[in-house]
Amino acid sequence: MEQIEKFAKKQSFEFKYVHSTNLEALNIQALPTTFIFNGQGELRFAAAGYREWNDEASHTLIKSIIDTNE
Repeated sequence: MEQIEKFAKKQSFEFKYVHSTNLEALNIQALPTTFIFNGQGELRFAAAGYREWNDEASHTLIKSIIDTNE
């Protein structure tokens, strides 16, 4: 958990980080696995494996999730 807290402090992201020790309960097959929930707590995106989050495709994905909730 300390690593997550250190990482979060270095970043300017305004989202929450979660640490789980029970990967089976979340059906996680690979690390890293990313889940994005909307403001209502609904799962809007899930992907296993590495993803370049600083590219245009990822920005478009996140914007589309945000726009869906407005």
